Amino acid sequence: MKKYSLITGASSGIGRQIAIQLSKKNNVILSGSKSHKLKKTKSLCSRLNKNLIWEYDFKNIENLQSEFENFLKKEKIFVDNFIHCAGIAEVKLFRLFNLSEINKTFNINFLSASIIAQSLVKKTNKKKLKNILFISSLASEIGVNGHSFYCASKGAIDSLMKSLAIELAPNTRVNSILPGTIKTEMNKGIFKNKILREKIQEGYLLGPGEIQYIVDYVLFIISEKAKWITGQKLIIDGGKSSHG
Repeated sequence: MKKYSLITGASSGIGRQIAIQLSKKNNVILSGSKSHKLKKTKSLCSRLNKNLIWEYDFKNIENLQSEFENFLKKEKIFVDNFIHCAGIAEVKLFRLFNLSEINKTFNINFLSASIIAQSLVKKTNKKKLKNILFISSLASEIGVNGHSFYCASKGAIDSLMKSLAIELAPNTRVNSILPGTIKTEMNKGIFKNKILREKIQEGYLLGPGEIQYIVDYVLFIISEKAKWITGQKLIIDGGKSSHG
């Protein structure tokens, strides 16, 4: 059986770039909800014949576990690195959220990652799994106006990480990366707004973040060079959290 690195949210942004970089030395599974975007990512990856697409919409998690496990069984593969980049940020005041929006946020940001991780620590894959890495957010630490449930869902994934790091040691390392504001497709509206753009420039000691900053850290954390790092919330924020 061949080993693969699974990247959710591989359709664009940080997830896409992680997949492209990882594919230089690893087989990768590209996961997301939009087939045409996943195919685009695959076309940018190395070793095209060994990379796979697993299309799934994480807004609906009812059949997630069975479909994921069937996919692994059908392809006759196991996963050694699981990197959860899938995420959504609904922006509005706390009192205006409805239950459907709350469920969607938690399904994509937290529950889908939990369900996939459950499958990967079952007997058939557990001994092969070396890393679980959640792409969380600095927002889970500092709070952001209008992002209440986004912050809550990222806080949940960080808490899960802490427990899993204890439960799965020493075979599997589990960590979270908490990026500050990164120039991604999801954040393009922020950088188009002059006031918000200037506020970011003032708040980040080293300026706003680039996708590659996070990708480089991901590659380090899942490598043998980081073999003594587990159970950590790793903040990468250009100095934002150092001065409030």
